[in-house]
Amino acid sequence: MLRSLRALAWTGVFSLGLITVQANDKPAFVAGDLIVKFTAASESGTLVTRAMQGGSTADQQLAVLAARLSQELGVAVAAVRVTSGNELVLGVDRDRAMQSLSQVVKRDPAVRKATRIDSPKTVLPAAQIALALDLRRESDAGKLVRQTAQARRKTTKEIETLVKKLCVGADPQPSGHVSNRGQLVLTIDIAALTLDLVERLKRRPDVEYAQPSQIVKPYPGASP
Repeated sequence: MLRSLRALAWTGVFSLGLITVQANDKPAFVAGDLIVKFTAASESGTLVTRAMQGGSTADQQLAVLAARLSQELGVAVAAVRVTSGNELVLGVDRDRAMQSLSQVVKRDPAVRKATRIDSPKTVLPAAQIALALDLRRESDAGKLVRQTAQARRKTTKEIETLVKKLCVGADPQPSGHVSNRGQLVLTIDIAALTLDLVERLKRRPDVEYAQPSQIVKPYPGASP
């Protein structure tokens, strides 16, 4: 694992001759990936430096750091790699985010089943993740969703209120809409969450800077 961390430590090295990419309203960064540079004198900064140098317990220490950050942020993140600039790349744990949201909504007796909606396979991770809820037909929530679907509407104030009720205690809070199949679909915007986490990390006294992981491509005519 640590060997792979060092092998992938090229992030940010090839900034010369690269430009950020943004098209069709898609984010110009990798949704869910955060780059954090801790101050050199901090405990976290020292830990990241040891990982870069190949310390024998680096994997475990980075996992502990990620767990500590997850608890602080209220969102599960994992240590992905360390860059050549002693930056720690963190990734939002989508599986744990979905599991957590599923556990929260299943506490409501109106929820019969919660199913993760898998995004199409692409080069970059999806900017959103979603959970489809099948509600009990006899429940007030089920009737509301069915009526909304029959009216061919995706959302109403009542649906928004229902989403908030079902998702009390969920972090991050999802948005919701009614699908054509009559399911209540809850969506977590990973791209927006990434930017929010960056701002939260910036407020830590031991963080020199934090930023999303930008999507880049070579300038036209740039040498390889």
